[in-house]
Amino acid sequence: FLPNGDETVNGGGVTSTVVELKSGKKLAPAQLTILGMGVKPDTKIVQDAGIKCTPRGHIVVDDYMRTSVENVWAAGDAVEIGNPIAGTDEKWVVPLAGPANRQGRMIADNIYGMSRKYK
Repeated sequence: FLPNGDETVNGGGVTSTVVELKSGKKLAPAQLTILGMGVKPDTKIVQDAGIKCTPRGHIVVDDYMRTSVENVWAAGDAVEIGNPIAGTDEKWVVPLAGPANRQGRMIADNIYGMSRKYK
């Protein structure tokens, strides 16, 4: 944020830090605030292989983590998955190790024939 003109504002003591956006909106007070935004995967090789990707470059997968190419699965930072919080068909990207690990294990189960959906 800081290079984009947003600033960090101390919340009046050592126990709180508030991040204030250019819009004036302040994030909730916390001892530490870390934001990771704007992740754009390097999926050129995937696109060159004919696997469907979003305009931002994320790999499109179904509920079983299958790509648009038969017998090819994808997991991790580069995939766009269903948003379980929204409860709709809305998609999102979760570039975190925990979900990537779970996705990888689910892919292994699906290759083995267990037919597990990612939720």
